[in-house]
Amino acid sequence: MTKTRFEKDRRESNPRPKKPRKRRPAKKTKTTHPNSDDDASSSSKSTHNSEVRDNRSKLPPEEISVATTVKPKRIIQAVKPKKEVDPEYNQIKAMVQTKLWRACKFITCHQDRIKVSTKINSFLVFEGDSSPEEDEKWIIEKARDCNKGVNATRAYSHGEIKKKMHNYWLYNNKTLPTLEDFKACLKRTIDYEDEAQKDIWKFWVDQILDAACANKFDWNPAVRYYQTISKANDGEGNTQFNMLMNPSTEAWAMVCIENYYENWKKQFEWKANNPNAKLNTGKKEAKGKKDETTDEVEVPFPTNKWTDSCGGQIHYCGWHINGLKAYNTYKAMNKTARNTAKSEELEQQILEDLKLENGIIGDKPKDKKRAAVEEEVQIVDTLDF
Repeated sequence: MTKTRFEKDRRESNPRPKKPRKRRPAKKTKTTHPNSDDDASSSSKSTHNSEVRDNRSKLPPEEISVATTVKPKRIIQAVKPKKEVDPEYNQIKAMVQTKLWRACKFITCHQDRIKVSTKINSFLVFEGDSSPEEDEKWIIEKARDCNKGVNATRAYSHGEIKKKMHNYWLYNNKTLPTLEDFKACLKRTIDYEDEAQKDIWKFWVDQILDAACANKFDWNPAVRYYQTISKANDGEGNTQFNMLMNPSTEAWAMVCIENYYENWKKQFEWKANNPNAKLNTGKKEAKGKKDETTDEVEVPFPTNKWTDSCGGQIHYCGWHINGLKAYNTYKAMNKTARNTAKSEELEQQILEDLKLENGIIGDKPKDKKRAAVEEEVQIVDTLDF
């Protein structure tokens, strides 16, 4: 094979001998003597970092705060933490549901708030020795929590009444009893011979009053199938806080239904026509607007009679003063009606019909706890030693 002209002129090169590659020595940290004339800024920086490390090493892990780190971690996107639950507020709210709600549905001023807080303080059981000064301090400090508990209980009862009304609407050809029918139940002017009015009276006693109690035990089947409305008692006394169905509870049921009646009817109809759609209450998107709108329907729902969804609970618990006056009027009506022979007759008739309908025999509920059967104890030897 002939070489080209460039290959002929090229000089042969001898490859260099391969030398082992040495590692580069690690860079030594510069140590500065305290008395040296080096740069003051670098000296102070290294001294600060060493002091931080020394101080952090002396602290236990749980006491090292983010502020002591050189580069603290930053959360760019965080999940909103849940509100801390106050166990004392839970006790207050439970006492409102079990006792106070029987005689208190609204708190409208500071004097009422203090009065309610005083009553709850008398119901609760505290540890340790108490004094009048400590009780007064607790009453003032927890007055807002007591008010909050009443508002929360009322909101829960409102939701339960709405569920009962919706179930009635679904199973009765998408119709509701009229407001006059409900008022007849309140005033005990129901005609028991009329089957339609009899069914409405049964719905009032068996469903609506159960929701108005705001708990699951004051008017449960073990109570309403054995005691009449006016005489239902928890067996612990004869005060209004021991009566399981006070006139205030029936008045609250009536004023709640009347306030939301037109709004609920339109909501039930819209929900039936749009089963997969969500209801927009308008609390966030339509602040300041009284009419509630939906995502798909442009026509707003009717406004409530005495409340505003965006009104808050600062003044009169979110209710118009006329609504509170109507509540007092209905309470007085029911109290007067209960003292009549007609009321006693209606309550006794519905009690007997509910017993017959549910197959209940006797005047007292049966104890579900079975009596323990005493068996002869036999000794069985299972040991190997």
